[in-house]
Amino acid sequence: MPFQYKIFFVTILFVLFIVITQCVAAGKSLKKTDFRVESYQINGVKQYISVCDSRAHEGSPVILFLHGGPGSANLSLIKTRLPQLDMNAIVVNWDQRGAGKTFRLFESKKNLNIQQFISDTHELIQILKQKYKVDQILLMGFSWGSALGLLVSHHYPEDIKCFISIAQFVNGKEGEQISLDYVKSEAQKRNDMKAIKKLQKIKYDFTNCKELYDNTMKQRKYLLKYGGIYQTRTSYQHEASSIWNSPAYSFADFLLWPLGSARSLKTMWCSVVHLDFFKQVPQLNVPVVFICGRFDMNNPVSLTEEYFKFLNAPKGKELIIIDDSAHSIFWDRPGELENKIVEIVSRF
Repeated sequence: MPFQYKIFFVTILFVLFIVITQCVAAGKSLKKTDFRVESYQINGVKQYISVCDSRAHEGSPVILFLHGGPGSANLSLIKTRLPQLDMNAIVVNWDQRGAGKTFRLFESKKNLNIQQFISDTHELIQILKQKYKVDQILLMGFSWGSALGLLVSHHYPEDIKCFISIAQFVNGKEGEQISLDYVKSEAQKRNDMKAIKKLQKIKYDFTNCKELYDNTMKQRKYLLKYGGIYQTRTSYQHEASSIWNSPAYSFADFLLWPLGSARSLKTMWCSVVHLDFFKQVPQLNVPVVFICGRFDMNNPVSLTEEYFKFLNAPKGKELIIIDDSAHSIFWDRPGELENKIVEIVSRF
């Protein structure tokens, strides 16, 4: 069966499962008045953002949030997980090219590449600067968004007041090997014979993009099980529920969300894994704060600590490690994450 049809059927099952388990009658948990959804033409493609600016005071800084994945869009993430942040800043969530509400079923995959995303981010920053009459914004990125944010901050430091990195991606090849070694070790400790057997078959060939993607997906299954992604959860059901409960998305958006996520990740993963910021961004000319979960094995915290020591950041750098959290601090320790970010924002 062709890949696109497999994805379609998986999507249908995914939707039915969520609708049944979450009970459609429960309705949306956020109100439409909590934020507004806007769209802009960005490098020839209509792209969507959500904006929380009604509670910010005059002169508040603008934060642009870059989601993870590639493809893991959520226009409601910041409002639901960091609900007080928009009292301290104008907060903009963006569904990147090919993802979430921005996804289009028949859109070409040729522009799903890192350079295009850098260009899209730069263009959106210019739109926000003009709209809010500011010279610079705060850029905040999570996981894949931290890689994109680091690249944008490196190329366009004049636009960035501060880069706030959450679960920084550092070196794809090293990170994947560390993650694989971790799940193999955990499988042995837990005497998980099924996992041991499957994980022994994984050997990364970074020149074979399809095999690399498939092996990453197999490895991530056990990373999720063994606490390297969340410390508080063992499935992604809450993430799907968050999309379902968001007033930003229609039922059609919800139905298509997994298609956009899968296509973005599958198309871009090989090039993302080949990023190495020790080589590509040895110096950053903006203030930068790295926030990591102590037990993050998706983007291993050990690599972030190593990169933090290595990075030349003449305008200042800071490393914050949050206990009792793995990769997704938004879900493991949202209150502590929010407090840290509010404090950082107050400096600017």
